[in-house]
Formats: sequence, structure tokens, C-alpha cells
Amino acid sequence: AANSIKACMVKRIEKVRRQEQQLAAQQMMGSVTEELDNIRFQAAQNQKVADEANDRKETIKNSLDAKESELQISHREYDTLHREMVALKITHRKMEEVTEASVMKVKRAERDRDTSAEAMRHLTAALQDLRDRHKKL
Repeated sequence: AANSIKACMVKRIEKVRRQEQQLAAQQMMGSVTEELDNIRFQAAQNQKVADEANDRKETIKNSLDAKESELQISHREYDTLHREMVALKITHRKMEEVTEASVMKVKRAERDRDTSAEAMRHLTAALQDLRDRHKKL
């Protein structure tokens, strides 16, 4: 009878130990599950933040691409205007050269005219002198 009471007590102690182990395992499992849920929640929050950051990054990239395109257009316009300015400077220099040459021609023509007028006066005077001499004869 003592052995059967002892065996019954050992079984009860084992049963209580198993229940305690199961309870501890359930508590541990509950705490692990809760921690896992927290990790999942945090991961979802982190993903949301990452998605928002990616959206902002994409918006900034699109804006940067647009600005880069505008800059390229501005560079092309600048290059075109610069070429036009250089061409205008060359044309201006040529026009100055032509103007200077024309001024020189005009001055030469004026000198020639003045020389011709002077020669004409001398010839007229010489002719008058000849007429006067001819009349005296």
C-alpha cells in the first residue's frame, strides 16, 4: 500500500510538473508570440516609412530629371545665342572694314575732286591769260 501511495504521489508530482512545464511553455509561447507580433507590427511600420521615403525619392528624382532637362535646354539656347553673337561680331567687324574702306574712297575722291578743281582753276587762269595775250596781239 505504501508503494502504491508513493507511486500515486510520484505520478501526481510528475503530472503537476508537466502541467507547470506546459504552463511555462504556454507563457513562454505567449510572450514569444507577443514579441513576434510586435516585430511584425514594427516591420510593417518600417515598410510604410520605407515606402514613403521611396515615394519622396521618386518625386525628387523626377524633379531633378526635369531640372536637368531644363538645364540642357538652357545650355543649348546659350550655345545658340553665343554662336549668333560671335557671328554678329564678325559681321560688325566686316561692316567696320567696309565702312572704313568706303570712307577712304570718299576721302580719295574728295582729294581727287579738290585736285581736279585746282587744276581746272589753273587751266582756266592759263586759258584766260592766253586769251588776254591773244587780245593784246
